[in-house]
Amino acid sequence: MLDISTGQAGAGCSRELPVQSQSDLDSISNCQTFTGTITIANLGIPTITLAGVQVINGNLLLANNLNTARVSFPNLQGVTGQLSITNHTVMSTLDMPALTDVDSFSVLVAPALDALVFPQGLNQVNSLHIADTYITKAAGLSFTRATSVIVSNNLYLKLVDLPRLELTKGIYVTANGQNSVDAPNLTTINNGTFDNVGALNLPSLSTVEGDLSFNQNAFQSLTFSNLTRIGGTLTIIANNQLANLSMPSLSFLGGALSIVNNTNLRSIIGFPQLQEVDGTVDVTGAFDSFQLPNINDVRGSMNVQTTSNQFKCSSIDGWQNGVVKGNGYVCKAAVANPKTGMDQPGAVGSQHSGGTSSRVSATSGIGRSASWAVAGIVTVSVGFSAFI
Repeated sequence: MLDISTGQAGAGCSRELPVQSQSDLDSISNCQTFTGTITIANLGIPTITLAGVQVINGNLLLANNLNTARVSFPNLQGVTGQLSITNHTVMSTLDMPALTDVDSFSVLVAPALDALVFPQGLNQVNSLHIADTYITKAAGLSFTRATSVIVSNNLYLKLVDLPRLELTKGIYVTANGQNSVDAPNLTTINNGTFDNVGALNLPSLSTVEGDLSFNQNAFQSLTFSNLTRIGGTLTIIANNQLANLSMPSLSFLGGALSIVNNTNLRSIIGFPQLQEVDGTVDVTGAFDSFQLPNINDVRGSMNVQTTSNQFKCSSIDGWQNGVVKGNGYVCKAAVANPKTGMDQPGAVGSQHSGGTSSRVSATSGIGRSASWAVAGIVTVSVGFSAFI
């Protein structure tokens, strides 16, 4: 973050400032550093300009300026708190030529905005949230670490480009019109959700501390060559064009494994090193083959169902004897409607007719289970010190 002590602060440069008109902003144009919260809300003017101020030691909050088409911060370099712009329905220009550092940056509900650009590069940000805009590009996202990155419901955004990002607690890219996500240097995340993405490039990802989910995406291949550990649940649901799934180095999964209804995924053999799953295993679809050649510990139940008559339950039935430690084991092939989840009817013991095997106990399961329905994003604020 910028050194706020270097700026000059004159009279009136340290206070709470509820802006009633443009003249209120002009009155602090002599403040290189302003300390306090500037609130600009419900103004009816076409242009909002904050000139002269280079650093805000506090917050800059804009909301519900429904007639404002242009917002400009020509000299602003840093904000130690929040810079939020919410519900600006006709804002077509957001001018921030000098901004490089901000703790929390958000643009929410800006349907006339077609570009979000940081010409000097946004080098420091803790929380980034871009949602419900019509931007076609977001340029200059050059930070290396962030607590959370949320990009959602930007239907015309073609690329989420995070060229320097290495560590983040959470990254959520959802409902952006099948855009591409490019984060070539990202190595560690806590949680990640990718929905309705057209292409995904995270070649350096090696560790996921929490959950990782991919829902209703359009990419054909999902490969993480360097990913060795997922601390939570891995969810891959309804990615109808997905034909190749590969995580060749993954050895540990601390939650559930849920691979459900990926209609073009005919072969699920991309986990050759996976040894331990601490939750349930739920794999359903139209696959011909499913292999976990090194698996030795599934602490929850297992449900495997496919429409294919090529798959043989006998190829995995041995897992009932010591590998699957949960209360249920269901395997079915050549079924018209594979059912997900562990709420399958079945008898205690085993059945081997029509490619079906089942073992369901009346006792409760062991380990973590996945949430079978795709839920909305829920973020939990956690400390960032573990990554520093």
